[in-house]
Amino acid sequence: MNTHFETIVQYCKGWTIATVALFSDAILKNPGYLKLRKIRAAQQVAKTIATSQNRVYLNASSLMLNIADKDFDVTNEAIQKGRK
Repeated sequence: MNTHFETIVQYCKGWTIATVALFSDAILKNPGYLKLRKIRAAQQVAKTIATSQNRVYLNASSLMLNIADKDFDVTNEAIQKGRK
């Protein structure tokens, strides 16, 4: 199975079928939507870590903070391959 598709499936766990359909349509119409969602998630993670009293040592790729990485973007082709 396509890793991008698996990521989307994990992200959508617990959603209703209608919500998943709306989300997948938004991604297919505009792949930038997924990138925006990833950036917002990375901002929330960074904010949580910054306001924490604890020390945190984590790999940036596991936090979705690697937005400069070439694998960060998901193309329409990759998403459509995963749907088959």
